[in-house]
Amino acid sequence: MAIITLNRTEKLNALTHEILHRINSIIEDIRKSDKVRAVILTGNGKAFSAGTDISGEVPQIAEVEINLMKDRNTQACVNVLD
Repeated sequence: MAIITLNRTEKLNALTHEILHRINSIIEDIRKSDKVRAVILTGNGKAFSAGTDISGEVPQIAEVEINLMKDRNTQACVNVLD
């Protein structure tokens, strides 16, 4: 089992472009391991995640790209279970 913990409590674990890329990279590494059969994505503090952080660099990124990254991360999590 692998646990990915969002730890940006001052922003209620809001997701930035960098965080999404880091999650994607971690999930890709997990996919390469045959030891991991489950992934838990959790958040520190009082919120799992407030969603996308629109105060940083994210507004400059096309919403389509953000949705594609989320879809790839979701699919990668599903593929880990296959």
